[in-house]
Amino acid sequence: MLMTQKLAACGLGAALLFVMPPTAGAEEDVEITKPCPEQIGLSALYAPFAKHARTFYDGRVNVFNTDVVEPVARSKGLAFIIFDEEGGDTCIYVGPFSSVSAIADAKVKYDDSKGLLLEVKTGEYLADGPGVPKTPLKPRINAKAQTVTSE
Repeated sequence: MLMTQKLAACGLGAALLFVMPPTAGAEEDVEITKPCPEQIGLSALYAPFAKHARTFYDGRVNVFNTDVVEPVARSKGLAFIIFDEEGGDTCIYVGPFSSVSAIADAKVKYDDSKGLLLEVKTGEYLADGPGVPKTPLKPRINAKAQTVTSE
């Protein structure tokens, strides 16, 4: 199956919601959703891809900035596509946010026992002024277990 077909397929199916704790830093009702909600497909990927997409674990994990356009104040997120040994995939969505910095700018730390930790800046939209930076989001990717958790 082509990469674009795999990405499109990740948006199908009912979502199981796992609410991230408020200490995760970004907005309090941010969720980790597996599989990705239907609106997270190719049209939600944020361009240019060179700045808004990143690959880890020798191509087995791809992370994309997403924007579903509406609601404008909370349309941003991150999509994690994790491929398994047999060629299957899991799509995990983390969001929504008012703003998320480009994934290319994320700080990366690796721990052999826990997996890959990203640190991604997020912000809150304010209708009557400039946005407000929030505590960075810290998703932990475990490619072997095909999970994304929050720290």
